[in-house]
Amino acid sequence: MEDVVPNAAADDPIPPSEHLRRALDAGADGHLSAIDLCRLRCTCTTLRSHAWRTLDFSSCHAAALKFFAGPSLDAKFRSLTELNLSFCAGLRDSHLQNLTSTLRSLTLDGCHGVTDAGVKLAAERCGRALEHCSLYWMKQVTSSSALALSLRCPRLRRLSLSGCQKVDSTGVLALASRCRELVALDLTRLPRVDDVALGAVVQANGGLAELRLYACSQYTDAPLIVLAAHSAAALHTLDLTGLAKLTDAALLALAAHCAGLRTLLLTWCTKLSDAGVCAVAAACPLEVLSLHGLLKATAASRAALVAHRAATLRALDVRGCSNMPSRDPAELRAALPRLHTFALAT
Repeated sequence: MEDVVPNAAADDPIPPSEHLRRALDAGADGHLSAIDLCRLRCTCTTLRSHAWRTLDFSSCHAAALKFFAGPSLDAKFRSLTELNLSFCAGLRDSHLQNLTSTLRSLTLDGCHGVTDAGVKLAAERCGRALEHCSLYWMKQVTSSSALALSLRCPRLRRLSLSGCQKVDSTGVLALASRCRELVALDLTRLPRVDDVALGAVVQANGGLAELRLYACSQYTDAPLIVLAAHSAAALHTLDLTGLAKLTDAALLALAAHCAGLRTLLLTWCTKLSDAGVCAVAAACPLEVLSLHGLLKATAASRAALVAHRAATLRALDVRGCSNMPSRDPAELRAALPRLHTFALAT
């Protein structure tokens, strides 16, 4: 155990022994206050490397770059498991070669200076320990990054490629071939991924609980029918916003298999009609539902929601449902007593 670092602890009236006592009293499952933890870091370099489990540098690029200076993070932060580097403008590929091998969660959202080479370095450093990875809106990332993650991080459970528009079907097929433990997958705004690739990855991950496909207008019913069959027990959140090719066949499959579906976003799925909406209303314990822009949804859909979902529905969007008669807010609340967020058709 080392003595006090003079500059860091000069203004600290509490002696190092007291910081150590508090740490030991907290125990393995205990919690120190932020102030005590920072003081302890300054006074004890041995415990310093074990103190930090979660670090969030989102939008703090100067602090993030200083964080990566010096030796590998394995030497400085032996217990670090979660690292958030979102929107760190100065972050580059070379910084990621120093990541600690203990990381289970890595967030690189909006790090536009990081390329496939950086993601590959991160995947190599983290390896099989990595369970959560978010690459939202990384403009330079391609399917090569998805391939690297599939090869090095097969135990991924949560993955976001949202907005990585250079990722295509080959990257998603790579995930399907090696990543079989995904519970949450975000493929929002990926126009180059086709039905076959999406069908393959949902079939390979039968425990998928969350799937987000916002603004992927290329998809048809086919991969959604595969999803319903293979993730029946687990699926609870599904964002299909903007999938204009979907028909009631997809909703009928979800109604037949997905008895745990609680969040369903169907905004601007304009081919859907009462048949599909009534089916999911009757079969799924929906809590959040968007029918925004469904011109074929009528009073029958609203009646099905009132009849079957009065006990569960908390949020409902029916804007743009011009063929669904409008209803007074007080009447809607009376019919759906748990509803606290809604938008009425006009």
